[in-house]
Amino acid sequence: MLPGSRPIAGLSAPLGESAGEDAGQAEAGEDPRFHLMRHFYAGLAARFPRDALIFDDNIVFAQSYFHVSHANHYFPNSGISSLGHAIPAAIGARFFARTGPIFAILGDGGFQMCCMELMTAVNYGMPLNVVVINNASMGLIRKNQFQLYGERYLDCDFVNPDFRLLAQSFGIRHHHLASEADIDTLFAEADLENAINLIEIPLDKHAFPTYLSGR
Repeated sequence: MLPGSRPIAGLSAPLGESAGEDAGQAEAGEDPRFHLMRHFYAGLAARFPRDALIFDDNIVFAQSYFHVSHANHYFPNSGISSLGHAIPAAIGARFFARTGPIFAILGDGGFQMCCMELMTAVNYGMPLNVVVINNASMGLIRKNQFQLYGERYLDCDFVNPDFRLLAQSFGIRHHHLASEADIDTLFAEADLENAINLIEIPLDKHAFPTYLSGR
């Protein structure tokens, strides 16, 4: 953990279960299915311990893996599932903060609701990092249908565009992070302060946290 930083509250246990009842389950931070998300947030905190602006549609992973520094600024969606807000919010922040790294982190469902706003960033030459968690699914909806409706999946899966070709069409850079080594390379070599980057992190659609939202 960075000096002066603190983790956001971790993923909660299923409603109605005590910590003791949940003791047999692996902690979210130890779940190997989410190793890329864990490594990405660790790299983000290490690479930018201060002066980063981070807008997050998908707070599920950040609340377990991101260590918020007093010198950074993290803006979640307040848990109200405001899908697609991260990119326009980050663009708006760029008009205020002319320097320093800005990240918009969101799932692929939220991304499809606002992805054309990338052209706004391109038109105005606004450095921006858009991080898309690609599981070809509305993860929260799929999780609830798994937990509450006997795996009767309805309208939660979809086909994504080729994110590399999409980035190419905008004339921006694409980074596919399929391994922890790819994440290390991103933070070591990519221009995350002066360029527009579309960063893709694949995630298994069957992998989601075990907390129960009650929705």
